[in-house]
Amino acid sequence: MRQENTIRIIQDKILDLRTALFYDVSESVLHLPPTVVHTLDVDEAGQLWFVMTKPGQRVSEFDSTFPAQLNYFRKNTTHSMQVAGRGYIVRDPEELYNWMMLHPELPEIGEESILIKVTISKVEIQEWVAATSMLEKTIHTFLSWFNMLDSGKTVFEFQPVYYQSA
Repeated sequence: MRQENTIRIIQDKILDLRTALFYDVSESVLHLPPTVVHTLDVDEAGQLWFVMTKPGQRVSEFDSTFPAQLNYFRKNTTHSMQVAGRGYIVRDPEELYNWMMLHPELPEIGEESILIKVTISKVEIQEWVAATSMLEKTIHTFLSWFNMLDSGKTVFEFQPVYYQSA
């Protein structure tokens, strides 16, 4: 599958779900707390952007880069996602200004918030078919007991565009 198609599929699925549980999975002593976040944008370079509440500690004390994971799920949808990648706390005033200029429709980042970007490295999409009748639900439940169902899992190993060689 071409890189552009993969990015487009990932963008569509993430922007459909929007809300994720964010984890800083670093092994450092001080790391960002698990938080429910609302994804603001997914760009063509494979970066997720979201705002989260500033933790109680000073932001300058945290590592500026860290391994991150986001788990996307919403009721009444036919898919969920797990996104893994490298997270960055956006501290550079010029990058913050550019973000606000490129996205004037989004709310401003206040004093109590920080902007986080996550460069996607791996995406797992779990898809399933929703059972409509009681018979289908019963059969689906019975087959799931014996692991006889196709899981519908799709895994994308994602290389950011700027790392690829021609």
